[in-house]
Amino acid sequence: MNNRASLHDVMAETEPFLLVGDSDSERFPGMSFACYQKVGRAFCYLDLGSRDLSVEAKGQRIFHSVEELGDWGGDLALIWVHAITAIKALELAHKAGCKRVWFSFGTGNSAAVALAAELGIQVVEVGRCPVLFLKERAGPCRVHGWFANATGLTGLPPQLDAGLSRRELV
Repeated sequence: MNNRASLHDVMAETEPFLLVGDSDSERFPGMSFACYQKVGRAFCYLDLGSRDLSVEAKGQRIFHSVEELGDWGGDLALIWVHAITAIKALELAHKAGCKRVWFSFGTGNSAAVALAAELGIQVVEVGRCPVLFLKERAGPCRVHGWFANATGLTGLPPQLDAGLSRRELV
């Protein structure tokens, strides 16, 4: 898949994917996590934090290290951490075998994008939420996705840099 692949295609064709967050800094993507579960997407969650997420996870295993993941079977990391932690999350995704990365809103920065290039990891998006590009969405994500579609946000090409003009939330 090249850098200009449709983000809708990326989300339709990729399973499982690795969702990376940080519960200690309030960057557990709870709504996205719940949406992925409700629409039946296969994913693994790697938490950089140590907060107990058992209630939010509703039975899905939470991983706290790459070693726990083992051979999880995917190549795409969806990263949702504070931008200051993006490099750490990217390094863990690389260690987990990811060849592609999607920096969700509030996550990407120029140092992380540059490191991805050094590591040979393809950046597929910097800024927009991956849930917006799912064919099916649940809960609040359904409304946000509808609004993003109506305003044209999801029809724009992938953003591959971390410049100030990137599109993130509607």
